[in-house]
Parts: sequence; structure tokens; C-alpha cells
Amino acid sequence: MACAYCKEERPLTREHIYPENLINKFPEADFAFIGLDKAFKLSPKKHVIKDVCGECNNGELSKLDSYGIDFIMKYFSTESGPGDILNIEYNYDYLSRWVLKNTYNAVREFENKDPGWLNTNSKFIINAEDYKSRFSIFLGSHVDMAPLNLEMTCYSKLFVIQE
Repeated sequence: MACAYCKEERPLTREHIYPENLINKFPEADFAFIGLDKAFKLSPKKHVIKDVCGECNNGELSKLDSYGIDFIMKYFSTESGPGDILNIEYNYDYLSRWVLKNTYNAVREFENKDPGWLNTNSKFIINAEDYKSRFSIFLGSHVDMAPLNLEMTCYSKLFVIQE
């Protein structure tokens, strides 16, 4: 079977949907949301895909994970409040490819459909010079849901993918 990223026929390894080190740093953030109506409980040992070759997994994808985790720890691991100003410096190439990598992994695992643009541009994720079309990334925000009871009626339409 070919690697999901480089498309080469190589032995495949296990790739975490979201970086295991990132999940371990925020154990209280134990749900990931896909769209507005689906969520799953994060489990670093369970949520892996097995369609990535060792060269991609331990090479460029590992570098992207390191960059993304360092970025989050530097800017988003402490609380901030209204009126706080945070100056963020980032490498657009690394940050955008890391976000695309995580999205591509999640779509392949949970959406059960052709990843379309992400599949067509998978080589871009491992090599910034090999892109087929322009893209924009719009990111959401993390909300600390711990104080809320998820059984509340306002969350009743949320579908949780079972472990």
C-alpha cells in the first residue's frame, strides 16, 4: 500500500491523528471536534492511522509536530484575559503545513470519504514546494469545557464517536 503523503510503496507505520505529545501536555482537553455535530474522546494510544511510511512519519511529519507543539506551548499554554496583548511570531510554512497535516489525518480517519484537496496536496504537507493550488486557513478557538456539564441540553445534539 502507498504512503498517504509521499504516495510511495513503502512499509507503513502508525501515525497519531493528533500528536501524542500534544495530547499528553493537555490531558484536560480530552475531546476533539469535527465540524459542529461530531466529537471524539482523544486517546493517544487508540487514535492512529496506519497509512504513513516511516520516512514521512519520522522525517518531515515529525518536524512539523515538533514545530506545532513548540508553537502551542510558547503562546497558548498560559491563560490570557480580556485586554491582554499577545504578539505571536510564527513560520507560516511550518504552521500551515502542520495544521493541514492534522486535518488530513483526521479526515482520513473519521470522515470516511475522499480527502479531496488534502489528498491532492499531500506532498505539499511534506515538502513546501510541491503544492497544486492556493489555500487559506481559518482556525477556531479552544474553549475550556471542564466547568460545564456536557449532559446539558444545549449539547444534546453532539454526536460522540465511541472509543
